[in-house]
Amino acid sequence: MAKKEDKKDKLLKFLDENVFDPILESSDEDYSEEERGNLESVKEFAAKEKDKYHKLVSSEEVVNQFHSDLTSEEGINEKLDSLNLPKLADVESEFDDLLEDTE
Repeated sequence: MAKKEDKKDKLLKFLDENVFDPILESSDEDYSEEERGNLESVKEFAAKEKDKYHKLVSSEEVVNQFHSDLTSEEGINEKLDSLNLPKLADVESEFDDLLEDTE
């Protein structure tokens, strides 16, 4: 059981460090007045997503959610791209590599 928990923790830490936290820690000062509305909406989205992922019970649920979200977040991805912030698709291969390394 501890092994599954370690795997889940590693996946969550990876997503936090490479996707969610960089979005949540981005500063309004780095963006124009016009971009700040999009920044606030992507920060709210990232906070909800991070919370959703951390409430998942198993590493399998994290993996399934990640792959599901890759194809279902087109609107938010456009905003993230326009702000030069990371999105799940940006880390897909690294996530899959980490997944293989933890098996």
